[in-house]
Amino acid sequence: MKKKLAFILIAFIAAGQLHAVSFYAGADLMSLDSLINRNIFIRGEAGMRSEDVRISVGAGYFRCDDADLKVSAVTSSLSFDCHPFMPLGFYVGATLIGHTWFFGPDAPEEESRFGTSIRAGWTFDLMKHLSLDLRVSVHDPSLKEEGIPQLGTYRFAFLVLYRTGADNKE
Repeated sequence: MKKKLAFILIAFIAAGQLHAVSFYAGADLMSLDSLINRNIFIRGEAGMRSEDVRISVGAGYFRCDDADLKVSAVTSSLSFDCHPFMPLGFYVGATLIGHTWFFGPDAPEEESRFGTSIRAGWTFDLMKHLSLDLRVSVHDPSLKEEGIPQLGTYRFAFLVLYRTGADNKE
């Protein structure tokens, strides 16, 4: 596992030397419902994009605090997206590696789960360094069985991204 992480880090650093690469980081605004809801859903993403290919690393925290169910989960993922129609902002992608770790009083016996997903979305460039990313993902349905509604089969995301690098508008 350490060799894989080292390879990914070296790839990010090497890609940074290319002039056609941009980097981005963002947060999912769908998390805002956590402010008025007892269940928490916080997710962020960082990655790099070179022309029509994007590689991203995501992380999230989920907590279900209902009267009959108290369980939390931490998720991480490595994803790949392809922009077949670059000027339109449409993309399709997949999670290459997804991991969910459950904990809490009602955590399942199998605390650690690996899964994959496919996704599609649109990226809208608003300003020089700001983009919006609307996305729908279809995930492994076994996570929904654990009782966390946010970890259902279908997930929607509304990411606000700050980007820097080659694809910024001047």
